[in-house]
This record gives sequence, structure tokens and C-alpha cells, in this order.
Amino acid sequence: MNTWVKRGLLAAAAFQLFAPEIVPDFDGPQEAPLELPGRTVYVNGVELFVRETGPRDAPTIVMVHGWGDESLVVFPRIIPLLADDFHLVLVDNRNNGKSDHVRGSYGIADVAAELDGVLAELGVTDATVFGFSMGGLIAQELARRHPHRVARLGLSGTAAAVPPLATVPKPIAAMGVALVRAVDRLSRTELSWLRTRYLVSVGAVAPEHARWAYAAYQNRDPELYWASAYAIAHFDSRSWVGDLDVPTMVVVTTKDQLMAPRAQRELAGLLADPIVHQVAGRHEAPLTHAGDYARYLRDFATST
Repeated sequence: MNTWVKRGLLAAAAFQLFAPEIVPDFDGPQEAPLELPGRTVYVNGVELFVRETGPRDAPTIVMVHGWGDESLVVFPRIIPLLADDFHLVLVDNRNNGKSDHVRGSYGIADVAAELDGVLAELGVTDATVFGFSMGGLIAQELARRHPHRVARLGLSGTAAAVPPLATVPKPIAAMGVALVRAVDRLSRTELSWLRTRYLVSVGAVAPEHARWAYAAYQNRDPELYWASAYAIAHFDSRSWVGDLDVPTMVVVTTKDQLMAPRAQRELAGLLADPIVHQVAGRHEAPLTHAGDYARYLRDFATST
């Protein structure tokens, strides 16, 4: 390796280790996009944070967020469009948001079991369960192992087996994850800022919500974030998802840069007679196309 490249890498590492944290400047007044209080529920010793809104006697929609996010990062624009007519339940999955950060390996079934425990505490059965991205894997597993919780299953930005994690040989995938995790450990601030700037630039996050979004991304634990990749890599529902005895809906994000549209369509093809919609959005579509999602969920949750 070139000597100057080595020196540059060492200097960058030293800066990250010893320099004070750089806090970005934000233009104009800053606020949260949605103020929705919640509470914690213990499931097998794991403390999980749950938010509820909407009439308790209305049909329930459980919204399950994706990898490395939390409920209010993914769904803040959809929630107000549904909260007048539905009882909405949003749980921060383990290692995300205000829920416990649990060290050690785990699988998608473990997260589904914890979601089942939260819903049991809330007395929720026969709900419309909507999972986005990694949340779609969790929702599939919930419908398989805890079917009394799920009256309807909605999925978006997700798959039955996630490429390339599910197709790359496990040793190579492990090496790739370890490399990216190392970079994330050294440069979490920069990556959080880049993600925030990107989402603001495409209209997914309003400029006045940038500080809130940045803080949410900074709250992510790099070690646990990349541990989730192993759980995702070991998930494969292709042999059983078609046997789920529940009405299903798939919303395909046709310009998705993180979850290949072909994998989303493969999932739809495996399901028994799903309702299929398309949104011309990227992986941030629940933010940029909230109106479409709210309309599809409203129709699906009230279908007979």
C-alpha cells in the first residue's frame, strides 16, 4: 500500500479516536416530525418500547420497522394519515430506538417472539400487521409462528430471502459485514450526516426535521446494527411463506436501491393470491410516498 495512503488512513483513525465529536450545523428552527409518547413492555427480560395512537376500539394496524431504524424514523408521515380511524401499534425492535440493546447473536424468529410478547401485553389479536424492509421478515415470521396475532399481512420493501446476504457464501458475507462494521465504528458521525443530507435532498426528511433524524441515526449502535445483518442473512421463507393462511398485500418499491424489486416480486409470487401494489419510490418510499401507503393500508385493513 502506498505510504501516503497508509499515513492518511492512520491520521483519519487517530482523528476519530481522539478528536472531539463534530456536531453538524442545522439551518433554521428544528423540531421532531411527530411527538408520540410511549411506554416500555418487558418480554423475557428484554425491555421493548411501544407507541400507540388512534381509537382503541378501531381496527388495529401493527407497523414493524426495518433494519437499523425505529418506528418514528420509518412511519412518521403515514401515522397521521391513519390515526383518526385505526388503532396503530408501533414497537421499536430490540437494538433499535428506545428498546434494549441486547448483545449476542439472534434470529428473526427471536424478534417475532418479542413482538408477539408485546402484542400479548396490549391484548392485540387479529391485527393487520405491516412490515417494511427487515420488518417484513419479522412480520412473515410472526404470521408463521403466532398466527392468532395476524388477520392480514402487509409487506413492502422486503423479500422471502434477502439478496445479496442470502446468496453470497457465508464466509464471504461475514468478511464483508466485518469490513463495513469496522468503517462504521470509525465514522458513525459522518455516515449519519451523509444519510441525513441524502434524505433531506430527496424530500424524505423535511429540513426542519434534520437534527431529529441525525440524532436518531447517531443513536444506532454499529456493532448491533451489523449483527442484524447475520439475522437477515439466515432468514429464508421461500419454503413456507406460500402456506400462510392469511390475506396478504405486497407493496413493491420499484426504484429501490437497497431491496431489489425482483426479490420483492419473487416474494409476491410465492404468496397465495396477494394484493400487489407498486410505488415508484426508493427504499425511503414510506417517507416520500406516505399517501400511497396510507391509502393501500386503509383499503387492506378494512377489506372483507
